Amino acid sequence: MKFRNHHSDTSRMLHDRYYGMTNRNIELVLKDGRHIRGIIVGFCEEDEDAENSPIHLWHIVDPDRRGDGTSIDYELMKGIFVRHKDIISVTFEDDHSTMYC
Repeated sequence: MKFRNHHSDTSRMLHDRYYGMTNRNIELVLKDGRHIRGIIVGFCEEDEDAENSPIHLWHIVDPDRRGDGTSIDYELMKGIFVRHKDIISVTFEDDHSTMYC
């Protein structure tokens, strides 16, 4: 199943779709050709360079490093920050759908 969006605010759509899923493992394909697998643990809003995109950066980590949620896990700070404008597509493991950004 593929999910295409021609709306200018794909970051908000990604946010809402992602946080509505049970299985939050994803794979990102970036404009530079990299494929990144992981989970989103945070995001940064409000960037003056963002064109109609309320979410500028996504914080992605390996799913095995997310911690147990009971305390601050400094290992969680490791991972990668991805600019929304660098994302070509996101494939959701939950339903095997793909969203194009």
